[in-house]
Amino acid sequence: MRHVYLRRIVAPLCGALGFEATHFLARKLAARVRELDPPGRRRAAERIASAMRGASVARVESLVEQLYDHQGRFWAEALFARRLLRDRSWRRFVDVRDEDALRFHAASGCILTTAYFGNPAVAALALGQILRPVYVIVDVFREPTLRGWQRELYSHPWIRPIERRDASAVVPSILRGGGAVLMIAEHERKRGRAVEVDFLGSRLRCYPTLGRLSRWFDVPVAVVTCRRLETPFRFELNLHDTFRYRSGGQDEAEIVAGVMATLEDAILGSDPGQYLWSVETGRSAQARSLSAGRVRSAAKKTEIETAMYQTAH
Repeated sequence: MRHVYLRRIVAPLCGALGFEATHFLARKLAARVRELDPPGRRRAAERIASAMRGASVARVESLVEQLYDHQGRFWAEALFARRLLRDRSWRRFVDVRDEDALRFHAASGCILTTAYFGNPAVAALALGQILRPVYVIVDVFREPTLRGWQRELYSHPWIRPIERRDASAVVPSILRGGGAVLMIAEHERKRGRAVEVDFLGSRLRCYPTLGRLSRWFDVPVAVVTCRRLETPFRFELNLHDTFRYRSGGQDEAEIVAGVMATLEDAILGSDPGQYLWSVETGRSAQARSLSAGRVRSAAKKTEIETAMYQTAH
């Protein structure tokens, strides 16, 4: 019922109020959520302190505050993205850096990768306008009402969403045909072969997919971010670097490690408050599971809160 209320009542009401009012209300709501001290806030503080050794308590708290403010801005932006980022208007809202390079690398097939930084949904919409189309690998929400909202967000004519479970069957034909595929880089692998990298103070077990696809289909891996600017609903789409498998040169694991290092530099070097620090890593999830096990073995059983985000698949 909560999801139905949000989608059927709150979202249309916000649409009627307009972006400025929605933007204001969403930021206020996000600040109130932060004041409730949810698990994500504590997790974010721990990750920030780990990534920025020597940062003061005040600095960590400032970044946590910025995190929640940017989350509020994200949800306001999500309600208006398709309406504002139309064929004739999207350039008013998105400044594209190195557009010629993006077109060059995507001319005969390309893998685009980004992080939970700024607004990845706006990145997808802008890239769709540039490359016409872009294919986006998404984790489809299980809840039917939220799944409907997600389909609506990605129903732009230049966006082709691919469910993660279908990616292995669909992506090869796209790359063979010279298409461009966008995916989030932080997803972790629970079991099987993985590339272990240090990323923003955490040890991640990354999928080797980026390196494998580059080797199998001889395509570049382009690292992009969509940073939110100070002016409401204004963004900067950046191409930071490209990697490509070369026989006798960079191997699959080096490509993955290079991508993650580039994303880390982009996040820490521009506006770390825009990163979604509350995302739970595989290691922190394991530690939480062990801690929960110890609690359950005590005098009474308690219900353990589930994480707001799940990144392991």
